Amino acid sequence: RSGSIAAKGEGAEASSELGAIPKVSPMVARGNLALEDGDYAQAKAFFERALNLEPENAHAYLGKFLARYRAPSLDALKDRPISYEDDADFSKAHRFAEGKLRATLSSLIAASSQRKAEAEEAE
Repeated sequence: RSGSIAAKGEGAEASSELGAIPKVSPMVARGNLALEDGDYAQAKAFFERALNLEPENAHAYLGKFLARYRAPSLDALKDRPISYEDDADFSKAHRFAEGKLRATLSSLIAASSQRKAEAEEAE
């Protein structure tokens, strides 16, 4: 289950593709499981509940973003032309993220901006 955006388990430090994440919200963990199962509507509902409890939870915003694009992980989106910097949930995830997650999201924004600039030059 390495495709999850957040770690499994309540309160324990665990690893994911985005690094160690301490004290994962149970709602975010449930949302991640729903993403893995392809139940995107249920995933979105779990992430919304997490945000009601923690409005600055970067992983919940990222989960909402992934659910909207029907993707179980960021890796699943790597070949899709997404304007990350223009997405409200992705922007909030980036704003509230720390450490390795913030670096990962920053690199996606930079790559998206570069693709957009290259496309404009080609026109």
